[in-house]
Amino acid sequence: MRTIRLFATSLVLLLAACASAPPKRINPPSVSIQRLAMQDGGGYDVELRLQNHSDVTMHFADVDLQLRIAGIDAGPLRANPDIDVTPHNAEILNLRLAAEKDAAEPLSAAENADGAPDRVLEGEFEYENRDGEWVKVPIDATRRAEIEQALARQSDTAVHYQLRGKVRISEPARDYDIFFESRLSPVPGKPGEFR
Repeated sequence: MRTIRLFATSLVLLLAACASAPPKRINPPSVSIQRLAMQDGGGYDVELRLQNHSDVTMHFADVDLQLRIAGIDAGPLRANPDIDVTPHNAEILNLRLAAEKDAAEPLSAAENADGAPDRVLEGEFEYENRDGEWVKVPIDATRRAEIEQALARQSDTAVHYQLRGKVRISEPARDYDIFFESRLSPVPGKPGEFR
């Protein structure tokens, strides 16, 4: 009888320990540009950062993204990386992009700006929201002056970029919509390179 009680107590303690284990959370991954280098013959070498924010390893099977630089379509970034990314970690995926010619202009302008501030367009500011719609915001004289002062103070030469598309994870099997936007800045002493 004592053996049965000891076994039952052990079983209850074991079940309690298993029940209190923290759950494994699966969060959407993120994708960003780690580095972009313009090539002499046109196009870019792109290092994509594949970030796993989950408590489990993710296997990145397919990446299908569209890159926009300063509102200009630069081209698609597609790959079948076949990469495992451990929990709360990142891996780099190297891609070559035969980019649209117009997309290089904002990068070249930023690189050659020598710290000159960005300019605010007369009358309105236009940007693309998360739904892919273009929104125009009127700027009055007071707001325009405030924006110009802020830009002059920061002497910002970074270029805005967006990544939009899908990432397929084969383990655990899920597809994720990706929308990421940030800025690329010229790397001092490395012509044609942005981070």
